[in-house]
Amino acid sequence: MDARTITIILLKVVGLFMFANAAFDIPSYFLGPFDGSIPIPLAQQFAQAATALLLPIVVGLLLWFFPGTVTNRIVSGAHSDSGFGTREFERVALTVLGVWLVTYGAIEMMSGFLRVFFALRDHPDLPIPGRVFAGPIATIFKIVLGLVLIFGTRGIQRFIDRVRGQP
Repeated sequence: MDARTITIILLKVVGLFMFANAAFDIPSYFLGPFDGSIPIPLAQQFAQAATALLLPIVVGLLLWFFPGTVTNRIVSGAHSDSGFGTREFERVALTVLGVWLVTYGAIEMMSGFLRVFFALRDHPDLPIPGRVFAGPIATIFKIVLGLVLIFGTRGIQRFIDRVRGQP
């Protein structure tokens, strides 16, 4: 198999996994509270589900139905008739991991913003504890790392080659 074919297969598998993972999470956003607390309004449930699940569903479907667009970007330096070696596989794997981190980092960021928004709306008199900001800081790091993996894969590969002692 060539680089393009393997990349398309990997992207389709990742897209299907992202879509299925998000689709299986849909019911968890509409279950009522079991502890006897105040029920969550339906509009809030829809907002939380949409912000958490819409992006992985859309990205998953795009990767499943249109993997060629992403593949052209990832394997732009490899010829379609060339073999698929370790370097090409590393480049594809790092780029796909970067897409994964950015997608789920964006979801976590929106979820965190919604959590703070609803907490401030429901309890405006309570202060926000400092630990609430630890999650968004980690999420920003996740997004930055994902972007580095997406756009800096060639530089990362050069670094890996130097560590391995390869020219």
